[in-house]
Amino acid sequence: PADPAHVAATLPFLGSHVRAIVELIRVTGMRPSEVCRMTLGQIDCSHPLWNYCPLRHKGTHRGHARTVSLGNAAQAIIAAHVDRYPVGDAEPLFSPKRQRGGLLSKAKPQKRKAKTPRKLREEFTVNALGRAVGAGCVKAGVPGWTPYQLRHLKGAELRGQFSLEHVRAALGHSHASMTAHYAKGADGKLAAEVAAAVG
Repeated sequence: PADPAHVAATLPFLGSHVRAIVELIRVTGMRPSEVCRMTLGQIDCSHPLWNYCPLRHKGTHRGHARTVSLGNAAQAIIAAHVDRYPVGDAEPLFSPKRQRGGLLSKAKPQKRKAKTPRKLREEFTVNALGRAVGAGCVKAGVPGWTPYQLRHLKGAELRGQFSLEHVRAALGHSHASMTAHYAKGADGKLAAEVAAAVG
């Protein structure tokens, strides 16, 4: 799992869209790909707990549905981001293009060609997200961590508070065996609680 202190130290060095993605993974444990593809049109805001139903996710090809419940912390992150960066229902909520203002100059233009700006993608890829986080870690001077380690951290924290079945449902796993793997980081906390209780 990622170290919470390293994550907190990295946040100020991330672009606004990347930071919002990281904060959402931190509070929900969603897969990075699920956050990168998020649109407002996929979020049902008609209930106190919002429901995000990604059109594509890891279990799509198996015919599995995926619904992510978004509580107050996640809702606040999304609302603050949309207030700052208004977006249509079908557009990616988080966008390299909108984060950078639309164009990025080439660092090393090819020979015989004038230096021209290249268009940025409308949607973050998982690889681009990982590179952005890695660059933020370097700037913050902390050991590198990845968005998937952030999901692992949330799984470990949830396992310390809820049953394996609760954590399985929250993380969107089909089988509890995968959840048990993600939640191994909670073993030390659980063992300490047992020791405190029984001596």
